[in-house]
Amino acid sequence: MRLASLVALGALLSACAQEPTAFDIPASAKSVERFPIFGGNAFQTEFTLEATYPQTPALEFYRDHFGTPWLLCEWSGSEWHSFIDAQRDIPLVVHQTLYMLVNRKAQREIMLSMRYISEQHRSLPDSNVQHIVIVENMNSNASETIKRLELRCPSG
Repeated sequence: MRLASLVALGALLSACAQEPTAFDIPASAKSVERFPIFGGNAFQTEFTLEATYPQTPALEFYRDHFGTPWLLCEWSGSEWHSFIDAQRDIPLVVHQTLYMLVNRKAQREIMLSMRYISEQHRSLPDSNVQHIVIVENMNSNASETIKRLELRCPSG
């Protein structure tokens, strides 16, 4: 279901490329990569953090970093969810939680994915390496995204 939601997010992108929102990366981040996606209509940032499951240091960092007019919305809920990623010969277990930051005025949204990847089927991650993926959709209908992805956002 989460993959379908990501596909829906990609489908919401329009043809007009813009500059991504400037935001900081936590000082403890490793393996930082930043690049445009979807023909320049979105921008992806990836990095890793050392964090013991179920800590969410990136969520706390960006909750403090983005203020008004951004709203922090729950997407997958405050709990972690696990699924099997069978794209390789040896399937991986992904432990993930998702949030969205929405800016209705600017018609932008930022997806924040925090995940651990385990090589064996386990109920808990087998490492303290948390993979962070941030995708900013720079030209969206934020209200439509909230509705379509069933985000739980504070009023504002």
